[in-house]
Amino acid sequence: MIESLVEIVEVAIERKLCFHEKHLRHLLNNNFSIVQDSIEEKGMEMADVQFTIMKFLKEFPKTLNGIKHSELYAKGADLLCLILNTLNVEITKEECFIFFHIREIGKFRTKEDIVFKELKSHWGMHKDYKLEEDDFLEAVRELKNHGLIGHRRGTITLNEATVFRYKYA
Repeated sequence: MIESLVEIVEVAIERKLCFHEKHLRHLLNNNFSIVQDSIEEKGMEMADVQFTIMKFLKEFPKTLNGIKHSELYAKGADLLCLILNTLNVEITKEECFIFFHIREIGKFRTKEDIVFKELKSHWGMHKDYKLEEDDFLEAVRELKNHGLIGHRRGTITLNEATVFRYKYA
């Protein structure tokens, strides 16, 4: 897992997703906890990896300092996608773009049609992430299935209690 964290930093710097390598390393080190597990499966010792998303999102903006405002959403979404894919969360770049926007709203409830309208202005600058309304609703459902957001009766909230845990060899 440590190698995966180092790889995230290297890829993020290479793709210019962030300029502050020190902040990114600090962010990842503080939000990943790895506990050695005594269970051995197939001759390999397993580790329990834990990643708390809310703690991560509170510190995330420091990592994006220095990025032009016009590029902030795209690079922030790509960096989120890189980190979540490393955690074995199968998430698309469009879903990460939506999640990046929802993170700005915080823990407040917002109607999905308001979020869609707000994202339309951002999609004007970032056409690669643009979704139609049906695709947007499907992406919101996927974010809910991943445990990143709460979605109930047309209202979206950021899920504060999301912790990813899994065994890692």
